[in-house]
Amino acid sequence: MTDEERRTYARSEEAFNGAFCLQCQRKQGHEMAKLSQRYKKKYGL
Repeated sequence: MTDEERRTYARSEEAFNGAFCLQCQRKQGHEMAKLSQRYKKKYGL
C-alpha cells in the first residue's frame, strides 16, 4: 500500500469499523486502555 493509498483508506468509512464519531472513538479508546491495564496487571507485563 502506498502512502497515498494509506491516507485515502484512513479517511474512508471502511477504516472506521463502527467508530464514526469522535465520542465513539474516545469511548473505544478508553475501553481498550482499561483492558490493556487489566491484562498488564493480570499477567505482570
